[in-house]
Formats: sequence, C-alpha cells, structure tokens
Amino acid sequence: MSILKNKKIYTITLLVVLMLSITLMSELFIKDIRRVALENNDAKKFSKHLLREGRYSFSLPEGWDVESINNFNSDIDVNFNNNNNIYGNISIIDGDLESFCENITKEKDSTEIFDEGSYRWNVITLRDGQHINKYYLRKYSEGKILILKFSYYNNKEKDSIKTVFDSIAISFS
Repeated sequence: MSILKNKKIYTITLLVVLMLSITLMSELFIKDIRRVALENNDAKKFSKHLLREGRYSFSLPEGWDVESINNFNSDIDVNFNNNNNIYGNISIIDGDLESFCENITKEKDSTEIFDEGSYRWNVITLRDGQHINKYYLRKYSEGKILILKFSYYNNKEKDSIKTVFDSIAISFS
C-alpha cells in the first residue's frame, strides 16, 4: 500500500510542477509573440505624447506624426498617422458609451470587448469597401467617452496590427 501511495504523491507532484512550468512558459511566449507582432508593424519603440499641458498622454510608435486640433466639441481632438497607410484620431466627447456604440454598430462587421487592467474597451470594426475603420471606445469619466479611431486600407491589413492598436489604446492616460 505504501508503494502505491508514494506513486500517487509522486504523480500528483509531477503534474503540479508541469502545470506551473507550462503557465510560466506561456507568459514568456505571449510577451515574445507581442514583441514580434510590434516589430512586424514597424513599431519597435514608442514615443510618449503629452496634450493639454500634460493632462493627457499617450504613446505612438516612433516616426508617427501627431497633429493636435482645437475642437470645442471635445476635450481633446488629435489626428495621427504613420506616413504610410494608417490614419487615426483620439478624442474625448460628452455622451453615453452604450448609445454611441449603438450608433456606430448599425453596420457592424464585428464587435468585441478588450479588457486591459481596469479598463474595458469596446472595439468595433467597420468595413466599407476598401477601408477599415476600427474604433476603441471606453468610458473616460462621468458623461465622457474616450474614442480612438484607426483607419486603413483593406489590402494593407495585417493580423498583427491589432497588437499595435491595443498598445496605443492602453497607453492613453
């Protein structure tokens, strides 16, 4: 009986060690996959941009152009592009997130939820012929919505571009 009991303990211990090592290794692989996806989209380094005397900040891949626009309908309105095929906009507007999402998604291709840290993003993808518009939306503060919009050509889409967009979205503070 003791030999059988020792084998069970040994087997259980081995399984626990294997599960822990798989869990730890998966975290390393996820970081490597994310790094490769960023490099695949020429986003090896990110530059931090400050707006409104440092009240807002976000990061874009180095080499992307930023243009701040004074818009009285929003707290901020920033256009950016990668000088190639991706154009974007960041704005904070007054409104309700759910109703704003409903207005956008009348012609939706896909809607997904992206949770990062304490923020929950609604990600909406609209395809219009040759163009794709991807919206990242989240509640910013009471009665305000943060909107990140990325526009690019359908034939320029890479599966890994989502990693770049996610990185830009989570960098906003």
